[in-house]
Amino acid sequence: MLKKNLISERLRKSREMKHLTRSQVQEKTGIPLSTLTDWELKRNLPRLDKTGILAELYGVSVDYILGRTDKPINSEVNKETPKDNSKINK
Repeated sequence: MLKKNLISERLRKSREMKHLTRSQVQEKTGIPLSTLTDWELKRNLPRLDKTGILAELYGVSVDYILGRTDKPINSEVNKETPKDNSKINK
């Protein structure tokens, strides 16, 4: 079972750890600002494909965002994360 509070908290903390604003995430991913805000404020949950886009941008695993692990960094994720975050698929 998904933990809405945990997912929202991890999305926000992961974004903040990368020193990104929601507006910057919107620019890099094409995800509307209002949608990002809703996810971080526990109003809605992201679809899995959007969770994957954010995990890649933030350098964490989808499993971490979903609360399946407490380890935010997956070595496999970091190998595949582009150094230039402007290349994230929209």
